[in-house]
Amino acid sequence: MVRSSVAALLALAACASYAAPAPVPRVKDADLYFPVEVGATWTYTLALHKREDTATVTHVEQTKAGKLVTVGRVEKDKTVTAMKVLVSKNGVYEVEVGGEKFDPPRCVLKLPAKAGDTWKRKRPDSDELEGTATVACAEEVETPAGKYQAIRVDWEITSAGRMQRASFWYAPRVGMVKNSFKTDDGDDEAVLQSFKATK
Repeated sequence: MVRSSVAALLALAACASYAAPAPVPRVKDADLYFPVEVGATWTYTLALHKREDTATVTHVEQTKAGKLVTVGRVEKDKTVTAMKVLVSKNGVYEVEVGGEKFDPPRCVLKLPAKAGDTWKRKRPDSDELEGTATVACAEEVETPAGKYQAIRVDWEITSAGRMQRASFWYAPRVGMVKNSFKTDDGDDEAVLQSFKATK
């Protein structure tokens, strides 16, 4: 997951297929929304770029705030650090992406999740608003890797003066299982092709 697809690990579309949104499930302490074991590996299919990206957990460190998970992107015969994520019962937060560090960490998913919850993200180098996230609903998502009961988070993101809308689906112990982007340059989608919990 390079920055485009990881930070792309960030659409305000209603749950039109539902008469009412399914309630977002309460998260137990064990239900972390990101894998915390070395060797966990994802492969995503990127529709617009017509390629697959593979990433793996290379290191996990216990901290006072939660587990600090290092994720590497698999490139042929080597693995390059792509991001560091703080994972706890409070949610999933980006600590570092593509070499850029965030202090405080940037919220990807706030837990426990409740439909209608929102949070904002500012640009790292200024007070300028970069995007707003809204917890939409709980949905069953079917991917080539399997079916997941996932929390959907919708984003409105400002990039280069243009508005982008995106939706991300997160499943317990897996993390992102799907994302969908709508931009002026066209639509893009990343879908989980396979997931291996550990080596």
